[in-house]
Amino acid sequence: MSNCKVTGTIHLINETKEFGTNGFRKREVVLVQNQGKYDNYIPVTFILDQCEDADELTAGTEVTIEYRLNGRKWTSPEGEDKYFVNLEVMNVLNIEMAHAVKSTQEAEEDLPF
Repeated sequence: MSNCKVTGTIHLINETKEFGTNGFRKREVVLVQNQGKYDNYIPVTFILDQCEDADELTAGTEVTIEYRLNGRKWTSPEGEDKYFVNLEVMNVLNIEMAHAVKSTQEAEEDLPF
């Protein structure tokens, strides 16, 4: 399965939640893309050990998230099937940090020594 990317500004960083007795943890981060009349809100999910990676993020920061698209089927006790889609975070690139590093590298290239 190939990984996909999405770029947006961090709108919300939720707390880590634990599910079940086997230690499964997940943490949701919501990106927003300003697209004219209606904003596009995109929840992405950090799971297990990656939950702590979200501690380094700050609301208002522009990032590119590399994610894996996952889908799940769940059957209710009444027998009704429900389907869920999840964007599981694989990697985060801080756009502002990348621009700062590039600017520093360009400045160093201009040095006369």
